[in-house]
Amino acid sequence: MVVGLAKNEIILLFTFGTAIAMGIPILTAILGLSVGLGIIAFLSHAVEVPTSAPTLATMIGLGVGIDYSLFIVTRHLSQLAEGMEPRESVARATATSGGAVVFAAGTVIIALVSLAAAGIPVVTTLGYTAAIVVLVAATAATTLLPAILGFVGLGINRLRVPGMRTHHDERPHGWARWAAFVGSHPWPALILGLVVLIILALPVRYLHLGQTDNGALPTTTQSRQSYDAMTEGFGSGSNGPMLVAVSLSKPAHNDKKGLDKLRNQEQKSTQQEISKQQAKAAKEIQEQTEQAQQEAKQKIDAEADQKKKEAKQQIEAEAKQQQKKADQQIQAEADEAKQEVGPKEQKAIDKAAQQEIDEQNQAINQQAQQEIDKQNQAINQQAQQEIKKQDESIQKQADQKQAKENKTIEKKVKQQAAKKEKSSGEDQKEKFLESKASDPRLTDLRKDLQKTKGVDKVTYPLVNKKGTAAVYTVTPTTAPSSRATEDLVHTLRNDVLPKATKGKHMEADVGGTTASYIDLASEITDKLPLVIGIVLVLSFLLLLLAFRSLLVPLKAVVMNVFSILAAFGVVTYAFDHEWTTRLIGLEGPIPIVSYVPLMMFAILFGLSMDYEVFLMTHVREQFKETNDPHEAVVHGLASTGRVITSAAMIMVSVFLAFVIIGDPTVKQFGLGMAVAVAVDATVVRCVLVPAIMSLLGSAGWWLPKWLERAIPNLSIEGDEWFAEHETTASAAAPQEEPEKHFEPDHAD
Repeated sequence: MVVGLAKNEIILLFTFGTAIAMGIPILTAILGLSVGLGIIAFLSHAVEVPTSAPTLATMIGLGVGIDYSLFIVTRHLSQLAEGMEPRESVARATATSGGAVVFAAGTVIIALVSLAAAGIPVVTTLGYTAAIVVLVAATAATTLLPAILGFVGLGINRLRVPGMRTHHDERPHGWARWAAFVGSHPWPALILGLVVLIILALPVRYLHLGQTDNGALPTTTQSRQSYDAMTEGFGSGSNGPMLVAVSLSKPAHNDKKGLDKLRNQEQKSTQQEISKQQAKAAKEIQEQTEQAQQEAKQKIDAEADQKKKEAKQQIEAEAKQQQKKADQQIQAEADEAKQEVGPKEQKAIDKAAQQEIDEQNQAINQQAQQEIDKQNQAINQQAQQEIKKQDESIQKQADQKQAKENKTIEKKVKQQAAKKEKSSGEDQKEKFLESKASDPRLTDLRKDLQKTKGVDKVTYPLVNKKGTAAVYTVTPTTAPSSRATEDLVHTLRNDVLPKATKGKHMEADVGGTTASYIDLASEITDKLPLVIGIVLVLSFLLLLLAFRSLLVPLKAVVMNVFSILAAFGVVTYAFDHEWTTRLIGLEGPIPIVSYVPLMMFAILFGLSMDYEVFLMTHVREQFKETNDPHEAVVHGLASTGRVITSAAMIMVSVFLAFVIIGDPTVKQFGLGMAVAVAVDATVVRCVLVPAIMSLLGSAGWWLPKWLERAIPNLSIEGDEWFAEHETTASAAAPQEEPEKHFEPDHAD
């Protein structure tokens, strides 16, 4: 805005030639804009106001505010140059040019308010917020500006720029030659002007309405940095996911068949693993048990052998004592018997004694061996019982260990299975199958969405408690502003979803921010003819009342449409080609924001009426005075060309100043309106309109008698009223002059 104001100061300096005159329109416009933005800020507490509304309002309010003030100040300076008293000049400039300002502002406001016919809230809000600023600007130009001019008085000519010549009278200067040339060569001028407009408008055939995304913002903004981070990490489509909402007339239920199958598979797999590990543990325990039993048997056998050895030694020792005692007894008896017999009998006694000893020893040995065998048998039996007892004890311990190990294994395997399920997502799958989101109809729909070309990923559906509604988040592979994303939305709506939901007691719709912008573009495309029609009809009727002609308003409407189409063509080309977008400050082509053409049409149609009214008012005045259509056209263009081009330069400088703003939408508004105003003020107002009016001649002012009687006689600038009253005053002046006894106050 600072850049635009600086340019406007230079333009106004060249227009007026003085710093005071230059500063007054800018001061009035800034004060009016401040009030208008304050009203919009106040309204934002009660209604939703788009973030772009203040910027758009600033763009329009600053432009029309300076323009409206320019028209009045120009008229005021022209009248001062003719010698009119300052206060009278202020009053007359306000009454005449101020009337044109009110009429022009009314046309702009009507065009902006007509946007409500589209029935689109964001467009309606942008329309009436801009209309508020225009209304305040017109009010400031017709109330605040006259007060400032009255206060400044003749001081408006102070601080003149040295060496600069300006003209504020209505005598034709440089523009007269151009006007005479166009009036003398209307056909070449008409053809040349139409060729220029048609060439500029040709790219409008490729106009594609869409929506920009944060990827078009400057890289220094956090929104762009976030966009780039999302694109790098998750793909460009993650910046504009779509929502697929599903309405189910038959409530959703979980997939019981799938859940049972999954659980059976899990249980079977887990049980197999448990059995496998338990068998392995049982084998190890059995080996350990057999080894323990073998070691216990060896120990018991060793202890039994030791006992048998000790028992044998003891029995053999006792047997030897018995043998010795028996031997001694038998020997004593033999000795006693030998004393009574002779040697021969003694030998027989010794032999019998020895024989008895041998028998006795044999009997004792036999008895001892029997005792040993008995003891061995008892020890072996006891050892076998001990071995059996030990085996049973060891086996019991083994069984207990096996049972404990089985439980441990079962618990461990189940825990491992659960952990594995969690890491592999099987537990989530089970939870999903337990939920209503696993309804086969919804899972089939998700599969169909995933198979669609251009879809990156689809989330599982989120289902409400009643099971009557579900929603998916669909991430496309392309950016939100991409035409491929738009094609994907149409594919889902027209092909994929109808087929996927047919006969399944459910309906699906695509929504979300990205889809809503596509719908907005479609809605605006449908409503654009209606809004255009309303604006054209209302503008035609206003101009019909203002100029009392059928062809003049018809010509104005057609020419305005041509200039706006040319602006649309330039905007389409500028934002659809790599090299032009880089000149504008973007990194690449972007779509035209859906509501930009609609807003541009309403705004520019209203703004272009400023120049139409200003030019044709002077043409009509001259035609009424001279009844010469050619002279009227030449005079009208010659006397207004400088002001129209100055006003247009101001508008263009204001609008172009907003092109340097990083917001792509503001860039589109700024460039489009700058081109439209430039084309309208040069090609249309200074070439086509004079050429057409010259070709039409007196027929251009034709109006049927019945219509002339039906419509009221409206004077935009009120020159007829001043002329009539000045004539009456001049006629009455000689009679009333002798009665005067005081000097009139020039303030009256």
